Amino acid sequence: MVDYNENPSLYNNPHNLQAAIYAPILMDGSIVGLLGIERERPRDELGIFFPQWSIDLLAALARLTSMNLEKNALLNTVSQLQNEAEEAQKLLNQKEEFLSLAAHELKNPLTAIRGQAQVMRRRLNRSIIATIEASDEETHDLIKGLESVERQTHRIEQIINTLLSTSRIDLDRLELRLQPVDLVQLAKHTLEAQLPFNRNHELRLLVEGQAIQLGTDKQESVPIVVVQGDESRLEEMLANLLSNATRYSPQGGKITVSVRHLAGGFAEMAVQDQGIGIPREAQAHLAERFYRAENARRVSGQGLGLGLYLVNALAIHHGGHLSVESEGVPGKGSTFRIALPLQQ
Repeated sequence: MVDYNENPSLYNNPHNLQAAIYAPILMDGSIVGLLGIERERPRDELGIFFPQWSIDLLAALARLTSMNLEKNALLNTVSQLQNEAEEAQKLLNQKEEFLSLAAHELKNPLTAIRGQAQVMRRRLNRSIIATIEASDEETHDLIKGLESVERQTHRIEQIINTLLSTSRIDLDRLELRLQPVDLVQLAKHTLEAQLPFNRNHELRLLVEGQAIQLGTDKQESVPIVVVQGDESRLEEMLANLLSNATRYSPQGGKITVSVRHLAGGFAEMAVQDQGIGIPREAQAHLAERFYRAENARRVSGQGLGLGLYLVNALAIHHGGHLSVESEGVPGKGSTFRIALPLQQ
């Protein structure tokens, strides 16, 4: 409080004030201003300039002013952070758009290369049967080279498809064409398509525990397990799980796809391998973007860390879920299970 009557020579008092009281306005602990009450009349009958209620009111108003200033500063900071977040999201969307466009551009020539390799391999096979001895080593080397071209283009195509689907999911542009899909036929066709690229592994199909023969047109009495889903996306999920199984399984190892009904209106499609297994501490992170377990990185430098992320996201979009079972022991492998709602 300032009493102008105590020592008038100290103060510049053009308005002939008797006293004044000021409360500091604070922002981040620093004084940025003063809020005051000035009195032109002399002391009251009790000999005071300002009653206690006016001092308390002044202090409260100063605190309120400080709080409003800090609130406004905080709102400005939040607004700035929101703008920065929107800009970052915009850049991320541009990156995802670029990945999507690049993948589309790569896919067309790869499809052409793969198609030509298949045509040439078939022609060479017919030529061997018709005119060339089966022991012609040079011709067989050429066929093996074409098969290698097919395998590598198939792998690149799978990587591109994974990038495209991941990009659509992250941009919230994934569209599902839902229809009744027989998981048994889907699993059979997917496995048979994988046979030329997995000659070093034994691929098997079980339906409700019954073994189904692959690579033959022979008609069998096979149970039907129908779900509501997007057939191409379901095939993509299974292909990703098969790719993981073959990558981390030993030569000649068994890879088993099983399809069965579950209780509660669900069906299950599972992939079991005899590979390196997954450590228990890593299993909770498998569906994270770009995550790869330490033992997987040691065994193979291949892989983007997006396969299981994609499978999990597609399972959720279908109203299902992905789970994994593994003891983390090499040779005992892992089992990935996809639960999907049955077609009602």
